[in-house]
Amino acid sequence: MVSVIIPVYNAEKTLQKCVDSILEAGKRHRIEIILVNDGSSDSSEKICSEYVAHYNNILYICQNNQGVSAARNKGLKAATGEWIHFVDSDDWVKPNIYDCFDEISNTELIMFKYDSHGESTEDIKCKGEVLENTQILSIVLGNIEYGGYCWNKIFRKNIIEKYNIYFDEKIKLCEDQLFQIQYLQHIHLGYVLPNRPYHYSIINGGTYYNLEKVDSAIKAYDSIMQMDFVKKEKEPLRKARVNYVSNCVRATVRAVKCGQLRRAKEYKKFIKPYIGVYLKSNRPSFIYKIVAFFIFICPVI
Repeated sequence: MVSVIIPVYNAEKTLQKCVDSILEAGKRHRIEIILVNDGSSDSSEKICSEYVAHYNNILYICQNNQGVSAARNKGLKAATGEWIHFVDSDDWVKPNIYDCFDEISNTELIMFKYDSHGESTEDIKCKGEVLENTQILSIVLGNIEYGGYCWNKIFRKNIIEKYNIYFDEKIKLCEDQLFQIQYLQHIHLGYVLPNRPYHYSIINGGTYYNLEKVDSAIKAYDSIMQMDFVKKEKEPLRKARVNYVSNCVRATVRAVKCGQLRRAKEYKKFIKPYIGVYLKSNRPSFIYKIVAFFIFICPVI
C-alpha cells in the first residue's frame, strides 16, 4: 500500500483536483491519503472534512501552522503504507503513476520526472532502470528534471523508520533535498523512470526566495556537504558545492538589495572556498557566473 501525504495550507482552489487525481490513481492500487491541514484560514478544512466523510481510506490531521516540513513529519508518523509518497496540494498526478509497482523488486526508492507545462496526455509506461544509490545521488544533485524534490520520489517507510529520517523543521528551503539524501545513504538500489506522471504547478512564478529561506538553503547544503556519503563521491560533492554557491550568491544579492551589507559579507565568505568549482561548472548560467565573480572581487562586500 502507498501512503500519500498531502500538506494542506490555504489550498481551497487546488485541493480537490489534487485529491481526485490521487483517488483515480488509487483505483489501480491500494492507497491511503493523509491530509495534514497546516493551519489553513480558508475553506481547506471544510474540503478535507468532506473527503473524510465520503472515503474510508482518507485520514485528516489538523495542526497549528508549523510549516510544510512539520506537516510532512506528522503525516509520516500516521502513515501505515509500505511506501510513502509526498504530494503538494497544488499539484496533481496521472492515473497510472503507481503502475510502476508492478515492475519493481528489491528497490528502495522510485524516482520519476515531472511535468509543469500543461496537462500532458503522455502514456506513462514503467520502463525505468535500476541504479545504485551513488548514481541516484549524482542525479538528484545535478539533473533538474529529477532534482531535489520529494514529490517525484516514492520512499519505503521501513527505511525512514529504521534510520529515523524526518524533515528538518528549521529548514525552509531545500529541506526536501536534505531529507532524500539522508535517505539515499541508507539504501542500495532505486528505480528511475524517464516518464512524467507527476504534474508540478508553478504558482505565481515559483518560490519567493527571501533571505530567511535562502539562508536555510545554505544550511541545508552545508549539512549535505558534510555527510560522509557525499564527501566520498567526487562528482556528487562537486555538484553539492555548486548548488551551495548558487544559494550563497542568491543570498548575497538579496542581502545587498535589503541594505544588509554586513550579512552580505558573511555570505561572501561562504562563496570563497568554492568559487573556482562554481565558475568552471557548466551548470550555472553565464549571468550567475558573472554575478558570482563580481561578488568575489567587490571591495564593498
